[in-house]
Amino acid sequence: MYGDARYEIEDTSTGGDDTLTGGTGDDDLYGDAPVVAATATAGSDTFVFDTATDFGDDIIHDAGIGGVEDTLQFEGVASIAALDAAGTVVDDGTDVVATITATGASVTIEGIGIAAGVGGIDSFAELDATAEVAVVTIP
Repeated sequence: MYGDARYEIEDTSTGGDDTLTGGTGDDDLYGDAPVVAATATAGSDTFVFDTATDFGDDIIHDAGIGGVEDTLQFEGVASIAALDAAGTVVDDGTDVVATITATGASVTIEGIGIAAGVGGIDSFAELDATAEVAVVTIP
């Protein structure tokens, strides 16, 4: 699915493998299928995940592109602390993988990992503190 913010896209995918590509402005991209590859060029984009469902293993290729912070919105959880209790975050030095334990669903944010040996992002709270993404929860 492709869109541009001047049309204020909100694409919702159901079933199958989907690729969601946003335009140059602020886009909201929803995917529920396994292996969703989300690409949003420029703008402050929002990637929405429902923690109550197995949203698959999603990949965000360009978080924070152009110095603009993107948003990871996790629905079905009351706070970032509750999200930390419900999942894990692993930084491999290149990418960061956030997983919801109950469903096994994950989202990989490519290219925002901290170099090996420097520490790393190991919680949703630390992920929220990065310049590339903000983490938002919706009960």
